[in-house]
Amino acid sequence: MSETIPDVMAPPGIAAFFQGWQLYQSIIQNNGMEHREIGEALRCVFEALPHRFSVLDLGCGDSSMAMKSLEGLSVSSYTGVDLTAPALDIARANFHGSYSATWVHANMVDYIANVDQPLDVIMTSFAMHHLPAATKQAWLVDIAKHLTPTGQLVLIDTCCPAGLSRDETVQSYLDLIADWPLSDADKASIAAHMWSSDYPESEAFMEGALAAAGLTHRMIYKHTQGLQVGYLCQPTAR
Repeated sequence: MSETIPDVMAPPGIAAFFQGWQLYQSIIQNNGMEHREIGEALRCVFEALPHRFSVLDLGCGDSSMAMKSLEGLSVSSYTGVDLTAPALDIARANFHGSYSATWVHANMVDYIANVDQPLDVIMTSFAMHHLPAATKQAWLVDIAKHLTPTGQLVLIDTCCPAGLSRDETVQSYLDLIADWPLSDADKASIAAHMWSSDYPESEAFMEGALAAAGLTHRMIYKHTQGLQVGYLCQPTAR
């Protein structure tokens, strides 16, 4: 798409950082953010579903983790939503599933607010931390409204370990990045992006926001240093 889509996802520049996508692809390929371990947790979740299911992936990027986790399973449809057009182009080119797949160049916050049908699975990974706290909470409420009564939300994101502030968490993450096989320029680019645009929350905040949205949850993944967490969430009995 050539039209300009307003970026309301917290500080400006988030979409711009990801436009090239090659840097993020390098991070994924080197498992810097434990996409491999997260993918294994997702696979366990999806394999346990008892019927054909639809998937909405908010902030999908190039959909590589989702496509690998869904491979060979009873998926009826997949929709990936992201602001990064180059990543969506890669997702389309690499898709080889037997289910119908659609990619949408849109803001994930606006998109879910306008969905008009219930969904079996909504997933989002490493996207929510770009939102202001109040928007995070409202977004989770919107997501919960669009799940079927037996639907599931899979939420993966960065997290502030107990006792660490946002700035201390960002610095802890940058300490990890120092050992990644990236150029100094790439590391500097990541650091600038994180300081300007990343606002991870504590586990207490995330779990409180999920409960306030009417979602029960259990943890399915946690980074060894507590810098990333994953939750499987379901609507509280209505």
